[in-house]
Amino acid sequence: MLLLGHRGSPQTHLENTLNGFEHALERGLDGLETDAQPTRDGGFLIHHDPHLPDGRRIAALTLFEIQRDFPELPSLENLLNWAVTQPNFHLNLELKNDSNTHDGREAKLISALERLLPANGFLRGNLVISCFNPLSLWRMRSGGFKLGFLYHPKYLPAWLIELGWRLPLYSVHPHFSVVNQKLLERAEKRGLKVFTWTVNEKEDAERLARAGIDGMIGDYPQILLDAREKP
Repeated sequence: MLLLGHRGSPQTHLENTLNGFEHALERGLDGLETDAQPTRDGGFLIHHDPHLPDGRRIAALTLFEIQRDFPELPSLENLLNWAVTQPNFHLNLELKNDSNTHDGREAKLISALERLLPANGFLRGNLVISCFNPLSLWRMRSGGFKLGFLYHPKYLPAWLIELGWRLPLYSVHPHFSVVNQKLLERAEKRGLKVFTWTVNEKEDAERLARAGIDGMIGDYPQILLDAREKP
């Protein structure tokens, strides 16, 4: 069972920063879940929201402009250059496209990953690209990377969730509240891994671990570690 820090270690460090990522690994997690926002110059910023802390839209700025004012915010290249130095590191990279924008971000992400990751490097095999948007996943289907469908019934209608399940996926990433034995059995029949988020309560983590979940994403490393170690 893989244990991933949700945007790093947000309870102790600024989320989606290299310091927070390092802390999550130091605590014993297997890797990270983080977010990729496209920038105006075709790059990607590791950031959850579409706006910077000062309110400016990330998509309207270049990486240089962003990192000049917010040097603590890493680019995708910064993240991957660090990640490849971490032994057996696992990365769940969420491509942000909540508004169904068709601006070529999917092809740009695949191109960036191909450029930045060695073809025979371990991280290619330990990377999953996830997204809430089934269309974005469909556009990346021939990119050669593992894909995960991220969903919560609160955010997506039932018909769209069903469509997402039918994509050529490596994994499904449901919210922890909807994970049950029926879902796990369906995933097993399809040959899909199940990674769930955001697991922050001891009881939920223990329930999911007992059920045989493939991976959990959470804000509190010790809760996840204790659940994995509990007999």
